[in-house]
Amino acid sequence: MVPERERARGPPVPGQADGRTTDARRGPRPSLGEAAEDNRTYYWLGFEAPRDKDDELHDIKVRLPGRRGLRVRTRKHFLDVSRSTEVTMLVEGALVFDDSPGEDVLEARFGTPRKAGFRKISVPVEVSIPLDDVQLLPMDGRWMSELEFRVTLIDEYGDRSETPIDKIPIHGSRAPLPGDTFVYETELVMRKREHRYVAAVYDPVSGAILSARGTIGPAGPADTVSERK
Repeated sequence: MVPERERARGPPVPGQADGRTTDARRGPRPSLGEAAEDNRTYYWLGFEAPRDKDDELHDIKVRLPGRRGLRVRTRKHFLDVSRSTEVTMLVEGALVFDDSPGEDVLEARFGTPRKAGFRKISVPVEVSIPLDDVQLLPMDGRWMSELEFRVTLIDEYGDRSETPIDKIPIHGSRAPLPGDTFVYETELVMRKREHRYVAAVYDPVSGAILSARGTIGPAGPADTVSERK
């Protein structure tokens, strides 16, 4: 355990730290001075916890045996994220940074938008999933899998949609042949303006993430782009 001095740190995550408070009415300089002094010397502790991947918060307790005059300020807990949550975070991060969360082999085709409420439209979507890139397992004489589909949107003002997870059950009477695809149909409800999108299919068996990204607007397929690399 080695003390680190004069090391810059980012702000603590809300609800994760137990820091001191200061009176900002005295002006910024005293407050900043107290903050700098408080962070001048500290210890960086790390540990590898057993992973349940259950999306649950787990408590963290740090004790100083025999040192009654000292008080510990530290994170109260950590989030044990599941693989499904990690994939959602990858998809949302890819949208923000205009990147891809996986292999861009999906093909997204958009239908004609229709009105879906005040300043909203609903756009039909067909997503072609190449079965060469996912794992189907033989079960009871059939070839089966259950994939997860995510799609998230962001507009020019930075407003981002939620990222729901849809289950895609796949059942076949035979093993997929090379080049076979599965077409998944859904709809996107969005504000009546242009958006960037990232769509992803996650295969829990193989761990593969297949993706597509581009832009979609209220004028319909003529204004949409599905990028495939």
